[in-house]
Amino acid sequence: MSEGLPSTGSRNDYAEAVQASLSLAVGALMVGSFAACDPPTPERATSGLVPAAPAFAPLGSPWRRPLAAPVAFDLRWTRHGAFIAWAEPDGGRHALRGMRIDASGRPGATVTFEQTDADVVEVALGYDPQTDRLGVAWIQRRTGEQPALRGTSGDGEGAHFEPAAALGPTRVDRTGVRGHLAIAAGRSPTGLRVYARGDDDACEDGRPARCASFGAHALPPESNAGDRPWLTVPRPCDRPVTGYLNRPPHFYYGVCHHRARDRRPETIWYGIQPEPMYAQAHPLLTGCDPRGTAVLGDAVWVTAACDGRRTGVRVRALDVSPPVSLDARTLRCGPTGRPVLRLDRAYPLVAPADRLAPVLPAVLAPVDAAAVWTGDVLLVARHAARRVEVSRYRCAGDQFVRDG
Repeated sequence: MSEGLPSTGSRNDYAEAVQASLSLAVGALMVGSFAACDPPTPERATSGLVPAAPAFAPLGSPWRRPLAAPVAFDLRWTRHGAFIAWAEPDGGRHALRGMRIDASGRPGATVTFEQTDADVVEVALGYDPQTDRLGVAWIQRRTGEQPALRGTSGDGEGAHFEPAAALGPTRVDRTGVRGHLAIAAGRSPTGLRVYARGDDDACEDGRPARCASFGAHALPPESNAGDRPWLTVPRPCDRPVTGYLNRPPHFYYGVCHHRARDRRPETIWYGIQPEPMYAQAHPLLTGCDPRGTAVLGDAVWVTAACDGRRTGVRVRALDVSPPVSLDARTLRCGPTGRPVLRLDRAYPLVAPADRLAPVLPAVLAPVDAAAVWTGDVLLVARHAARRVEVSRYRCAGDQFVRDG
């Protein structure tokens, strides 16, 4: 393996990773309780967004709640609808909460996973359709202590969760940005695993002496899990976890590191297929800062900011396409009354789809937002003024409007 490339474990590690994988939900997500009667706010015309016509009744203002940290929230889709999880200030503590929303964007009851006197800095959600289980994981830290990874899992409806549990120590080089943990389906009774950075470990070749380790934890934790690192990385980026997901029959994970020869950031993207057993490692987006992984149709998009320009690499099965500029991406209503997202080609949004934010226009979904298409509406969750805010967008005739 070349100098500076994150080193993987043995071929058996890959086999175990594949066997540990179940299928990851790719569906729609929608969230947001829409309160009283604020008029919809027009977005910039360059994105294809226009104000609602007077005859189109607005549902109200976006759903908002206080937020403990800029990325202490996430939004995902389950077979029961959407689910949002977030951490909010609660007196002198932080409370981890969640809420299910139906396909039209109507909220359900709020549940509380845990209250803690630690600072919660990042939250992630995952769902396994095979077991109909929903997972929530977060990173928390106290002054003078190493950050810790905690999590819980519950039924797919989001009504009942297990007590929160410690998953292990972790590391955070930069707070306020995503990219430190992710959840996908994997080997565990609930079918969920949390991928994150662990303790520093010895590098495989001894140069340098210590490396960052990355591995997966069962959710809930298993006493005999033996979660050994998959990767050791000499120089991880500030947003090291660039992806972790199953697209049956393929399993993917990625990590960002700084190359040894020039210290430029680079994403190493791993793709695994179980039958016949085969694994690939692709260096992608050299010199670019990660901006998240999106799922669109039958492809995965690994995105980054390259000299200030949004760029994406399309991964279909184990085939990796050349990078393309995403600066001209648009989202407009098509002739069928459904939105059409244009990247390298047109992608009509019909069936529910989540993990959309990295490929949406920036005016709609800024960096570190979360977005889902429910089949009827687009829901975008973002950080704004120390709150998590969820807005709803839909087609009204040939116009794409925000109505909450």
